[in-house]
Amino acid sequence: MRALLVLAHAFPPTGGAGVQRIAKFVKYLPAQGWWPTVVSAPLGLYADRDADLAADVPAGVQVVRTPSLELPAGAVDALRLAGAGDDGPGAEGRRLGGRAAGAVLRRAAYAAYRALAIPDRHVGWVPFAVAAGLGLARRQRFDAILATGNPFSAFVAARLLAAALRRPLVLDYRDAWTLNPYRQDRHTARWRAEARLERWVLGGAAGVLCATEPMCEDLAAAYPAWAARFVALQNGYDPADLAGIAPQPLRPFSVVYAGKFTPYRRPDTVLRATAALRAARPDQAADLRLVFVGDLDAAARALADALRLSPGVEWLGYRAHREALGYVLGAQALLLVGGGHRSEQTTKVFEYLAAGKPVLAVVPPDGAAADVLRASPGGGYLAWPPTPAHVAVQLVRLLEQWRAGRLPAASAAADEYARPRLTARLAELLDRWVDARS
Repeated sequence: MRALLVLAHAFPPTGGAGVQRIAKFVKYLPAQGWWPTVVSAPLGLYADRDADLAADVPAGVQVVRTPSLELPAGAVDALRLAGAGDDGPGAEGRRLGGRAAGAVLRRAAYAAYRALAIPDRHVGWVPFAVAAGLGLARRQRFDAILATGNPFSAFVAARLLAAALRRPLVLDYRDAWTLNPYRQDRHTARWRAEARLERWVLGGAAGVLCATEPMCEDLAAAYPAWAARFVALQNGYDPADLAGIAPQPLRPFSVVYAGKFTPYRRPDTVLRATAALRAARPDQAADLRLVFVGDLDAAARALADALRLSPGVEWLGYRAHREALGYVLGAQALLLVGGGHRSEQTTKVFEYLAAGKPVLAVVPPDGAAADVLRASPGGGYLAWPPTPAHVAVQLVRLLEQWRAGRLPAASAAADEYARPRLTARLAELLDRWVDARS
C-alpha cells in the first residue's frame, strides 16, 4: 500500500460542491492501493456541514486539522466594502465632518491586505500546513503529495513540502488559477505576482490533474514545455450517494437547481424567462415551479420578488449533499446554469445525468458541460445564447413533452463518470508519476 499526503484546505465534515471531489478520491483510493493522510484547515473557517460526506472518509484515515492565520470570508468582505469608500448621497458633507481620513485608512488597509494575501486569503494556512506535513513525514514515508485547489495556497504549501521531502508533487486543479476566465484583475501587479507563483508551483509538479479538458488545453498553451504533465480527470458522481435516497415529493412541473450562485453564474435569465412565459403563455406556465437548493442568494430572491414570481419559486437554502440529491431525484427536470466559458463543467452535471432527469442547460454549446450533456438523451435542452427568449423556448419544450408523457430520461453514459472508476484512473496516474521519479 502506497502512502499519499493530501493537502485540502476544506475537507469533511465541511460540506459543499468544492469538497466532494477530494473527499471521494480519499474514499476510494485505499481500494486502489493508495492510503491517504489529509492535512486540512480549521473547521471554523467554513459554515456548511455535511455528516454524510464525513462518513465517506474511510476508518483509519488520519485527518490533521492545523491552525491558520487568515480572515474568515465575512471579515474579508467587510474590509473590501470598507475600503471601497463612501461616495453615496451626502458623502461630501460627511467627509467635511472628518470621515475622509477614515476612508483613506480603510482603503489603505484593504490595499495592504490585497498585497499580502497572495495567492489568496488562505495564505496564512501555508506555514501550518507545511509544518504538519513535515511532522507527519517524520513518522511515515509518503510516496507522493497531492494538493487540491482552489484555494491555491494549498499548492504553495504542497510545493514547499515536495521540495523538502523530495517526493513527487501532484496538483489537482478543480478550478483554473491565473488563467481563470472570470478573473477581473488580469494583468494587474497582483495577477502577475500570482502568475509567477503559479509557474514556480507548476515547475515542481510531477503531474497536474485538470477537472476539464479545456482547462488542460489552456494550461498547455500557457506552459507548453510542461504540456505532457497536464491530464484531464473529470468530476463525476458517486453511485453510493444515490442509493436508498427517497425522492422529495415536489409539485409538478418542478425544475430543480442544486448548488450556489456566483457573480458570473446567475439565475437571472431563467427567472426573467419564467416571468415572460407566465405573461405570454399562462396556460403553459401554470404548472411550472422553480426550486433552488443551495446557499441563499439575496439578489436572485429580490429579482424573483420584483418579477412577482412567488409562489412559483422556492428557495430552500443549503442542504447536505444527500438531502439535496433527494430534491434532484424528485424533480421533473433539472437546471444547469454556467458562466459562459467553455472550460466550465460543474460536479452537478454528472449527478444530474445519474439522476435520470432531463437537463435544461444555460451553457455554451462548444463547452465542456455541453459535451457531456450531448451524450445523453435527456441533455439536449441547451439554451444559448443565454437570453430569456431562448430559455423560454426550452421550458415550453420540456412542459409540452412532460404533458404528453414523452419526457426523456437522461443517463450517466454507463459507468464512465462513476467516482470509483475515476479514482482508479487517479491511482494509475499516481503510480505512473511516482515510478517515473524512482
